[in-house]
Amino acid sequence: MTSPAGATAGIASINADISAVQARIASIAASVGTPAGTASSASSSSSASQFATALADASPGSGGSAVAGTSGVTGSAVVADAEKYLGVPYVWGGESNSGLDCSGLVQKTFKDLGIDVPRIAADQQKVGQAVPSLKDAQPGDLLFFGQPAYHVAIYMGNNKLIESPEPGRSVHITDVYQQPTSIRRIVPSASALAGAGPAPAGSA
Repeated sequence: MTSPAGATAGIASINADISAVQARIASIAASVGTPAGTASSASSSSSASQFATALADASPGSGGSAVAGTSGVTGSAVVADAEKYLGVPYVWGGESNSGLDCSGLVQKTFKDLGIDVPRIAADQQKVGQAVPSLKDAQPGDLLFFGQPAYHVAIYMGNNKLIESPEPGRSVHITDVYQQPTSIRRIVPSASALAGAGPAPAGSA
């Protein structure tokens, strides 16, 4: 049987947890911000919408999350940048021109273009937008193998990929040799760019 002191301690712990959750919600609400003096129902509705978006972005989910800095970057730019690392040897945990592993190649390529993605393949697999199948993939999409992913490659189009595969090998181009477990799109699709206006020359 729980003593009165133990019950009080348990309630205090629950209250502390509630306070922590409330503080987290408050910090998210503050990050989307509401201009001073805007108390109208329209602005309240807008703030509620912004809050919901921020909360969704802060919560893990199968739908993935948006990646900042992708505006104006094309899939062909992703492929062209990755090709700069052809011949760099595989090094587990490598993140530089002297050595790259599979997710290091992906992270460095996107970082060159001003886009931050997570470091390891299993986390990279959670960002961007899902692509239903290889036939829907476009250059610059990420191909993942395993769930959670143990390997990632950059799709080049025409059933080709670029990857840093394993010790003793280097960054190279090859055919897509097995069915990806999942495919994620980090940069906007060609159709999305076209809808926003004239696409830059050579966009994927």
